Amino acid sequence: MIKIAYIRKLPNGKFRVYSRKGRNLGTYNSRAGAKKRLRQVEFFKRKKALSYFVELIKIADETVETYSSTIRKLKKEEPEKVIPFMKYFKEAFDQGISEGIEEPEHPALLEALQKIK
Repeated sequence: MIKIAYIRKLPNGKFRVYSRKGRNLGTYNSRAGAKKRLRQVEFFKRKKALSYFVELIKIADETVETYSSTIRKLKKEEPEKVIPFMKYFKEAFDQGISEGIEEPEHPALLEALQKIK
């Protein structure tokens, strides 16, 4: 995971949160306060990524079926793509779980289908 912000201790003993580009995101008296702000920044980064997946689902909702039906179709039409599809799906599904996405099946299915095509 790429961090988009970091914490630095200032000479006056305070802690400052910076964006990856070096912009000041706030100065705090304690490291705990700075960490709290850093978590907020990371939360909104993930929220933006989640909204992207939600849009993908809305766009492709009619065309996306279930994992099982996709496997069945691949076995009939393109059997050489079944194993790569399963690997890509597992990676995307695990990432969705670690990011706290409530229903990671749909984004994982879309991502796996895009990678094998």
